[in-house]
Amino acid sequence: MLIQTRSTKNGKIDLDMKTKYNPKIKLFVFFFALTLLSPLSLFSQEKPKLNAQALLDMKMDAAFASIEGLSKEESKEIVSQMRAIYRDSNPNIDKFYFLISHLEEIQAIEKEQSRLESLNLVYALGFLLFMGLLIYIWWNQRKIQIQLSRISK
Repeated sequence: MLIQTRSTKNGKIDLDMKTKYNPKIKLFVFFFALTLLSPLSLFSQEKPKLNAQALLDMKMDAAFASIEGLSKEESKEIVSQMRAIYRDSNPNIDKFYFLISHLEEIQAIEKEQSRLESLNLVYALGFLLFMGLLIYIWWNQRKIQIQLSRISK
């Protein structure tokens, strides 16, 4: 930044501020701003909506890859679309869907229950080890107290 002073007709001093930027710095700032803003444009692009028919037409590997990125609401929407597609050919599809979802829910609860039991075992083992450590420390301190009392007599 370059500051130049000059006096005016009425005797006051006028400060004239001129800025001189190096063209290399301008170029650096431009590319720096571009690199900061380019990821924003990548994230702002919406993913194409996945519908049930497109999911059914995919190969299994591609379908699993696209299912992994779905949110809970999107998966509910796709399930309702699939039920609507197959309701015409099979009128009992709703009963089938509810039975399958209930059975899968029971399986998920069983897995969660076994994980919680394992976690309880880990907590119990940690508690026992901690209590063993406390008893060991207490026992050693008691022995040291007895030895100190013998020495001081």
